[in-house]
Amino acid sequence: MIRSWVRVNRIARKQAPRWDLVYCPGLGVIAMCRFSFLLRGTGLVPRGLLCAAATVLWASGCESPTEVGDHALLTDGTRFQLELIRLYQGDTYVGRIPYTFTNRSGSRVLVSNCAGGFRVGLEMQHAGEWKAVGRSRPPLCIVPSPQIVIKPGEVYPDTVSAYVSPDALVPPPNASTQFRIVWHDGHFAGGHELIPLEERVSNPFTLALPRQ
Repeated sequence: MIRSWVRVNRIARKQAPRWDLVYCPGLGVIAMCRFSFLLRGTGLVPRGLLCAAATVLWASGCESPTEVGDHALLTDGTRFQLELIRLYQGDTYVGRIPYTFTNRSGSRVLVSNCAGGFRVGLEMQHAGEWKAVGRSRPPLCIVPSPQIVIKPGEVYPDTVSAYVSPDALVPPPNASTQFRIVWHDGHFAGGHELIPLEERVSNPFTLALPRQ
């Protein structure tokens, strides 16, 4: 019998307790802590073992992290740090957020870009609604670069640098304020309509403001 294995994606390398993401059929993505000792070496552990251990780990007192859910666009963490930078237009925040996009459709996904950069937005949740507060700043190309082609089942890794004006963060976020990134590009091969929104938005995460 071929054993089923999964690679665990660590989402909180510098926080304790450590949390790992595990995909369990029928249950979706499960965030589990205190499994870092199994990651040494190959980084591969039996999926059945991880899924079966979820209840035991939660019962051991692990605090629940930000809800991850089942997303095609998955960030490599649930908490990121904003940095303050000074531009000629004034001060602004920038957050660097690594993530992966998994093409879960049966068609190729094409992404228009300039030197690999494309439009990615940052949204903040307030009063149950999502509002745009920042975005990436891809370079401007006179002649666009060849489209990024993501085949069915392929995982596309990237890191977005999201620029945020301090004036856009109204009301000011706290430790539990939810953010997400959203692709503004990406369509199926042979068409011009964007792929469904639920495939272009990430799991929620939090952002920490820089210390003044």
